[in-house]
Amino acid sequence: MSILVAWVGNADLRAAASEPDAGKGPLLGAVQAMPFEVVHVLSDHPAEKTKTYASWLRDQGRVSVVEHQTKLTSPTDHKDIYREATSVLSEIRRQSPSAAITLHLSPGTPATASIWLLLAKTKSPARLIESSREAGVREVGGDLALLPGAGHRVRRAAHGHCGFHVQPRCRTTTDVDITTTDQSAGLVGGRI
Repeated sequence: MSILVAWVGNADLRAAASEPDAGKGPLLGAVQAMPFEVVHVLSDHPAEKTKTYASWLRDQGRVSVVEHQTKLTSPTDHKDIYREATSVLSEIRRQSPSAAITLHLSPGTPATASIWLLLAKTKSPARLIESSREAGVREVGGDLALLPGAGHRVRRAAHGHCGFHVQPRCRTTTDVDITTTDQSAGLVGGRI
């Protein structure tokens, strides 16, 4: 089974509302470009907007759509995004352990995309795609060498760190260190 997982972004909602110049949105573009049997959509938008969008995507994409209504403090809160994304991915893996999962980076915010990238390369291996009007839908390359000339290190550990936030009293399973030796890239080291 081939499953697409993505956040519902504003561009997707504008497409479903047939706003001028909205195009079809990243999610429908991916569904039309690649064969997916099921699409799981995560959304922090009001429930009615999410339901309307899911119905539109079902009709336009001729695909099964599963809605996951989430609650984020803000669309850029990495801790909340991580919590919701890992919960949905765990549920999908329990229900469909052999499914081929693809995470769509384009819908949502840069924060949602960064969490998908980190999860796909650490805790929840998955294929990554992105889309744009100019380039269409394409698969995203394999490693975390995000900056030219940079050497990145991703470390998974269980140290009482919560998600990608250091919080001594929190008990989850992943923290991520990204370091680089390229000082001109603007990032010498850090914990997400």
